[in-house]
Amino acid sequence: MPVFCGLIGGHLSKGDIVDEEAFIRAIVDGPGDDLHRLVYADWLEERGDERAEYLRAEMEWASPWLRGERPSVPFEWSEMERFDPVWVARVSRPPVGVCCEHLRFWCGARKPTLDEIRDAEREIGATLPPAFVGFLLNYNGGEPEISETWDELGFAQFFCTERQYWFYPLVGPHAQTLGKVSNHHKQAFPGWLAGNVSDASEFLDWLDDFIPIGLDGDEIWKILIGIRGPYLGVVTLIDVNNEPQPYSLERELPSLGAYLATILPSPLPETERYESKWQCEPPF
Repeated sequence: MPVFCGLIGGHLSKGDIVDEEAFIRAIVDGPGDDLHRLVYADWLEERGDERAEYLRAEMEWASPWLRGERPSVPFEWSEMERFDPVWVARVSRPPVGVCCEHLRFWCGARKPTLDEIRDAEREIGATLPPAFVGFLLNYNGGEPEISETWDELGFAQFFCTERQYWFYPLVGPHAQTLGKVSNHHKQAFPGWLAGNVSDASEFLDWLDDFIPIGLDGDEIWKILIGIRGPYLGVVTLIDVNNEPQPYSLERELPSLGAYLATILPSPLPETERYESKWQCEPPF
């Protein structure tokens, strides 16, 4: 089954679709080497596919990542909505997409198929955000490690000294189904909130629009992503050990790509941070 569509002009055969996945895997597995993107762009251009132009424009915008810097200007592409959003997420660097130049993810398991992801969607009764689908296809979650490119730039000694991260894999020995994780997550809150929060029912209604996808901060903060309504694709961190109030919405970012862009070896100056709702109040 095709991992994505997104063709504008030109024609792809079944063999081409297989080749496309090989191109994407080479890009994902080779951070710091834009040659894979150039080869892929040339291959698309030969088939009359407008995504070639997108790849080259994104590559120019994302060049600061190769120097150990995050791009200082937003990436703008007026016709991005014409392409499959899963494809865009898979090949684009944060915060536009989830193809990390600065991180590699280790979970010791194969990557899920699109069919397995669709099965997970049926299990939770919701469509996953395209960026999260792309993240699962690219990495299958796991523990982020600094890429060799950034190691060569001398950032390894600073990485994860203050925070630890873990993204739940969808397949493999450490995997849990999204339905199991989501239900366990929701069932844990009523007892946790009892006697402490007067508006617990509103909190649980709000929580129903999210699923947990990982841990941030040595299991203190849970990473949630919105799966429906106005929260679709939004990433939220909840502090589950906050006292005396048992929950605290620590952080909210508009997308998974924006969140991944914050996982850096060393803190960025305040003026270089992307806008986000730091220490924001719960939306109820």
